[in-house]
Parts: sequence; structure tokens; C-alpha cells
Amino acid sequence: MSDASTRPYAVVTGGSNGIGLELARQFARNGYDVLIAAENPGHLSEAARQLSADGTQITTHAADLSREDGVRSLYEALRSPNRPVDVLCVNAGIGLGGAFAETDLETELKMIDLNVRGAVQLTKYVLKDMVARNSGKLLFTSSIAATMPDPFEAVYGGTKVFLRWFGEALRNELKDTDIGVTVLMPGVTDTNFFNRADMLDTKVGASKSKDDPAVVAKAAFDALQSGKDRVTPTLKNKIMGTVADGRRRGTGAPGPVGAVFGKEVERASCLTMSAQYTCPAGKLLQQFLRNYAVAHTDSAHDGIRKYRASKGLPTMRAQGAVLPEHPDRKVLRSVHEEVRDQAHPLAGTP
Repeated sequence: MSDASTRPYAVVTGGSNGIGLELARQFARNGYDVLIAAENPGHLSEAARQLSADGTQITTHAADLSREDGVRSLYEALRSPNRPVDVLCVNAGIGLGGAFAETDLETELKMIDLNVRGAVQLTKYVLKDMVARNSGKLLFTSSIAATMPDPFEAVYGGTKVFLRWFGEALRNELKDTDIGVTVLMPGVTDTNFFNRADMLDTKVGASKSKDDPAVVAKAAFDALQSGKDRVTPTLKNKIMGTVADGRRRGTGAPGPVGAVFGKEVERASCLTMSAQYTCPAGKLLQQFLRNYAVAHTDSAHDGIRKYRASKGLPTMRAQGAVLPEHPDRKVLRSVHEEVRDQAHPLAGTP
């Protein structure tokens, strides 16, 4: 590889298409030499051709990363240049749609082997080397689906929950080192994922509003370089993920109110998230979450009323305040409708 003594070295699994390909492109454009790994040699060759146009040295490795020997062969390949791996992107993954009682068991077991077992094996190998030199970065591609139950993709959703908390646990273990860990949690992304998962005929698979994988990859790259613990690209996904996480972290009030207006409301992630946006967008985000809670249950309104009364704030109307005309209103209304219709967001990993 060119300038091996000075150029950083990134490894991206599932790097032949989708989010993985765009992640590799981000690293290539930012001065990294890149090794991309996937199962299909033809897809890897085409990806390498595209990436080489960015003026960097690209190496490919074809292997079935759902198999122990496939992961071991990748580790041996990435060590052969006798240079450290500066960044490992654990991105390879597959999915399968359908009711669990009816889906193919062998496919699901292979999914677990690829999405979970292979991820653990490769991370173990590479992280040991990073710890030995106290340097490196890890990026795990989880999903916004890891913020909620994932019906009709129960096994896939379970693998993404594992990756989310595996990554966050490692970040905690490594907090006193110079090794960074970031978890990527994309929403519905325009990749080949839905074709491979046999989900093109589903509402989410047929959606015309999928995220651009290049936008997702750019957000992931920036978050990794900034040392963030996790990143959910796009405003729409941030809101949906926050609402879903609010349900899981409820503090007594039903639905998302537990997160938005519970006893830990001032530390709730939804308010933290909205505060980073400039006015009036920040206020719109908070108002959307409040309106969502109010519109879905009468008891939610009771929770909001009690919270606002305890803070000496004016009581909101039972149906929520009307959002003012603003460009952000269309985005918030779209999210509100998707949550109302119980559309389930899924990640578009390759």
C-alpha cells in the first residue's frame, strides 16, 4: 500500500455495497488506505474500481464472514501488510423478513453467525491489537430497530440490539484508553438490504423515502472522528429513535411520556437532542414529542399536565399545541403520521 508508514488504515466489512461501500468511500476520500471485505468477489472488484477513483489504495478480501474460518482468513489478510488497523468498521449483515414461525431457520442461523458471532470474533482479534498499542477506533453498524421490538424481523432485530449494546459496553470498558467506539444506528436506507431480505413487497421495502447511504456514511464517519458514542443519521430518524427509546425507558407514565416528562425529564435524550438545534427547530422538536404523547393517550396528557404544573408551566391543551407554519413542520408531521400508522423503521445494512 502507498505511504504505509504515514497513511492510516481502515477495514470495512460488508464494504462492497450499500452503507459499507459509502463508509469505505468516506475513508478513501479522507486519506485512508482501505481494505473492504465481503462474500462476493465480483461485487468487491467493482467496488474497488469505484473507490480507486478517489486516489487511494484499495485492497479486497472475499470471505464468508458467517464462518469462523472466513473471519480468521480476513484477520490474517488485514495483518499481512504488517501495519496496524486504525479503524475497524463492523458493518457486514443480512436480514430476513416474515413471521418467525414461518421464516427459514437456516437463513436465520446464518444471520446470527454473520451479524453477531462473526462480529464478535473479528472484533476480538482486532481489538486485542488495538489495546496492545492503545490506539484505534471501532464502528458498529446497528440500527434504529435496536430501539424497539422488531416484529416480522425478530431475529434480525435481535442481532441489531446485540450490536448496539455490545458496542456501547466496549466503549465503557475502553473509556480509560485512547480507543474510540461509535455505534451507527441508521433508519430505512436505500441499499440492497430489502432485496436480500425478501422485503421489497413490504411497506418499508417499497418506501420512496429511504435515506441516502452516502448521507448515512458521512454522519457515521464524522461521529467516529469526533469520538461520539453513537449516531442516528437524519432528523426524522433521531425523533423516531428518541420516541422509541422513551417507551423503553418509561418512568411511570405510559408510552413515551416516561422519557419525555417523567422524573428524569430534564435529562431525557429527546430534550438533549432537540436542544442542539437552533431556534425554532429545537422548540419544534420538543413540541412534536409533546404533541405525540398527548395525541396517543388521555393518560399521557395527564402526565404532561402534572409535570407542567409541578414546574409552574401553563397547562397544554388536551390535543396539543398547533405547530406554527415552518419548513420543519412538514418533517415533523411526516414522522407523526409514520408513528401513528405504526410503520416500523428498519436499518439498511448491506
